[in-house]
Amino acid sequence: MTRIRNIYTVLCLFVLFGISYYQSYAQSDLVLSQFDRTQNYYNPAFAGNRKECFLTIMHNRQWEGMPGASKSFVVMGDSPIKFLGKEIGVGILIVNDKIGLYTQSELSGQAVYRQKLFGGTLSIGAEFSLFNSTFDGTKVHLIDGEGQSIDDPAIPKTKIGGKTFDLKAGLLYSRSHWYIAMAARHIFKPMVKYDEHAYFTLLPSYNLMAGYNIEPNNSLFHWHPSLFASITDKHYRIDLRMGTSYNDKFFGSLMYRPNTAAGLSLGMNFGKVYIGYGFEMPINSLANRNYGTHELMVSYHFPIQKTKKGDVKHKSVRLL
Repeated sequence: MTRIRNIYTVLCLFVLFGISYYQSYAQSDLVLSQFDRTQNYYNPAFAGNRKECFLTIMHNRQWEGMPGASKSFVVMGDSPIKFLGKEIGVGILIVNDKIGLYTQSELSGQAVYRQKLFGGTLSIGAEFSLFNSTFDGTKVHLIDGEGQSIDDPAIPKTKIGGKTFDLKAGLLYSRSHWYIAMAARHIFKPMVKYDEHAYFTLLPSYNLMAGYNIEPNNSLFHWHPSLFASITDKHYRIDLRMGTSYNDKFFGSLMYRPNTAAGLSLGMNFGKVYIGYGFEMPINSLANRNYGTHELMVSYHFPIQKTKKGDVKHKSVRLL
């Protein structure tokens, strides 16, 4: 009965997220090429999911060469920790994205509760964020005539900005060789108010991730197929990825986003440092208008220092 009750609990949680997934609208979040290594950007339940501390820095330049294209900078850190005898996950996320005349930044803290469940682990994560957005009206150029006016009061002529709090949540169920996860972002539709005339709302977005590790016997090559899907207010995104690794040191993958883009990524471990590069090229009408999307990642991981048990010698600070 306990096993059936545990299965029922997981299914209910994922069904509830699934209902929200199909009934919601969303604002597009960052489109990261190497999503398989930045999972806790999209879903806080991944924070601290590994047995070591991870620090990651990423720079993404989307549609390079196109005026006003997105240029983003992401810093992530996460680790498992012990709290009241339980292992939980914590993480921090810093994001800065500049697109056109808008600059958006975000500072987030993540917390994850984990529970062993019939051979795997269920993770429930929450993320609390301070979201800040600015608009540089000093760079607005209007053409007088044709129904437009250079004195249009609806368009700011100065730099304006606003901030708000945001909440995200996620679920992750993982076993030794596979995982499935769902997340909700901008749950309460927070509003960013620039001034009394200008504001916008962060509409909810929902995503699904799944992956599997194939490790053939007596082979140094491992295979890592994965899926990422999200829904937004006016479109959806599906990324299909097939990754491979050799001796857990060299990594490569191919990515396909139907009717949108195709790409590849390459990476290598240098001890505790991982360096990766991702490239995407549009496969639609945007293909001849830019030089593709380029993404550089550097990640560093280190083990958690555990307190040694046994006799410990103490020295009075008064003698130091």
